[in-house]
Amino acid sequence: MPPTKLGNLPVYEDKVCHFSHCATIEYAGERKIDIAPCVVNRQHEGQFEVCNRVTNQFEARRRWPTPSGSRTSSVQFADLPTTLKTLVGRLDDWLQAWPYVPTVPNPKLPREDQACGWTQPQYGNFRDKVNLYRGWIDDAFAEEDRDESIGKWQRVFGENFGSSEAKRAAEAVSESAGSGALVVGGHFPDLVEKVKALGASAVPAKLRKLPHVHRPVWRRAQEQFTVKVTAELRTGRYGQTIRSVRSAEPLMADYWLRFSATNNVGATFTDDYMVRWRVTNTDKMAAQADALRGDFYPSDDHFSRSESLSYRGVHFVEAFLIRKRDTKLVGQSDPFYVVIE
Repeated sequence: MPPTKLGNLPVYEDKVCHFSHCATIEYAGERKIDIAPCVVNRQHEGQFEVCNRVTNQFEARRRWPTPSGSRTSSVQFADLPTTLKTLVGRLDDWLQAWPYVPTVPNPKLPREDQACGWTQPQYGNFRDKVNLYRGWIDDAFAEEDRDESIGKWQRVFGENFGSSEAKRAAEAVSESAGSGALVVGGHFPDLVEKVKALGASAVPAKLRKLPHVHRPVWRRAQEQFTVKVTAELRTGRYGQTIRSVRSAEPLMADYWLRFSATNNVGATFTDDYMVRWRVTNTDKMAAQADALRGDFYPSDDHFSRSESLSYRGVHFVEAFLIRKRDTKLVGQSDPFYVVIE
């Protein structure tokens, strides 16, 4: 994970500040958390110290019970991503051991309960979200593919994380004609021409792992349904239907596609579900227009969505089926590849 200052990320830029002994993160507009690295056993067994950044001196502190208050090792805090994984993992372990609002004494004033302002629903939501983010962090930390790793870290920190690398990877899918990374062989000038000549099998699987492609944020349900995507070519968003089209079929720009999500027998889903569409563009033209996208979008009408054909390249659209009552992911379609000449 490339080094990034938390305060430089837009989602945190107005919420982080430094003090003499700690960094403070404000969340939910009214809550704050102080983070102070504690050095253990530096001079004496059982000694706890915090560094004063103003005087650059260590100061003794009494140990207090916190989720991350256990003894540490250099392996667990070897670098920034390892430290994040360790701290969030410990916090999640502690929270999972307390299903109800716990008592959190103020280290400076033990009789004060710092959790007294939490309702059970607020605490339950916090506990659930920390558990969710822990899964995302562990997933990103363990990922060995660089592009996939950047995409998974973006799910944690937002799309500004590694954004320049993500853009370079997306716009270079056809520049690798001589390198063999995506477009193999110099006789294809770009990926569009390769797919036109060889069909859908020529679309590289790595295309779906580009870092700017947003990773799903919903918990996956145990029960999964088949989701299929079909498309119709139209003269405009609300224009006349021309014909149905196939995935990876070459198309001309300035038309529209209307995508529909159905089950395995072609029927629509009930109102107990909703569909979110991941719309992803690739290659130079979309990158130059700042239109790589890769985010999730709602349906226009029930389980359908319309998109214009604008930029030369091999793009793709996917349908994600979400159960409304618990917002769990219950189905995901294969990508429908949109090849624009």
